[in-house]
Amino acid sequence: MAQTATTFLYVYGICAATDIGETEKPELKGIGGGPVKISMYNDLAAVLTEVDGEVFCQEQIDRQVKDADWLKKHAFHHHETVAFFQLQFPLMPMSFCTIFEQDNKLQTLLTNQHDDIMRKLDYLRGKEEWNIKMFCSPELLRDFVQHKNPSVVSLEQEMGAMPKGKQFLMKKKLAMLVETELEREKNELWLQAITRLEPMMTAQLLRQNWGRDMTDVTEEMVANCDVLIKKEDDDKFFKAIESIEEDMKEKGCLFHVTGPWPPYHFSKLEKDNAQ
Repeated sequence: MAQTATTFLYVYGICAATDIGETEKPELKGIGGGPVKISMYNDLAAVLTEVDGEVFCQEQIDRQVKDADWLKKHAFHHHETVAFFQLQFPLMPMSFCTIFEQDNKLQTLLTNQHDDIMRKLDYLRGKEEWNIKMFCSPELLRDFVQHKNPSVVSLEQEMGAMPKGKQFLMKKKLAMLVETELEREKNELWLQAITRLEPMMTAQLLRQNWGRDMTDVTEEMVANCDVLIKKEDDDKFFKAIESIEEDMKEKGCLFHVTGPWPPYHFSKLEKDNAQ
């Protein structure tokens, strides 16, 4: 591939050459304005586009990602391009702004990690990534704990038989117990949910919860989890989510499920950026 001294390669994803077949290769505009190409590297192929090395060097990227508008625009483009090709054939998506200064650096990575890439592609074949966010109403869950949690109810009953003076001292202990049981209940609810979903899952990755300032719901986020499931299990997966939500509605639980996403969180290489 002929390149100028300042031309870099922006890589969206890697696939097996045999999976491309007669796939239609539409004219898509790349992140730098040039066309998106599928370049062959023996039995592997890379979905990529050429970019200006002066614009997409590491120093410039580090500066540009601090610009929220630039980041949103280009990250969305990256995702849309990956998602498009993911529908055409199994694709191992690369991280946003995976850039190689030279074609031979990309070739070296594909050669050195060939077997790992092939194993991952085979593992990801026929699977989808979904994100599950579990929320609970603080008010409903607290009400449940205060009135139906065995430990809390037991302590309240004990307090009822105590002299007034001792009851006053035990109120602090009760308040602390309620908070402890609230956290335990949240963890137990998520454990119950994920256990019921496990038969449909081949992998899961628990991520950091978001605060209410980052969500559009009043409920508190209890879990934020990426899961990998077989496409054929989609219906069972969603029916299980609906059933779990119904069973937990007394405690104010609800689930937000988004996807399918390209398997970003289940296809990482040891090193996928060789700029």
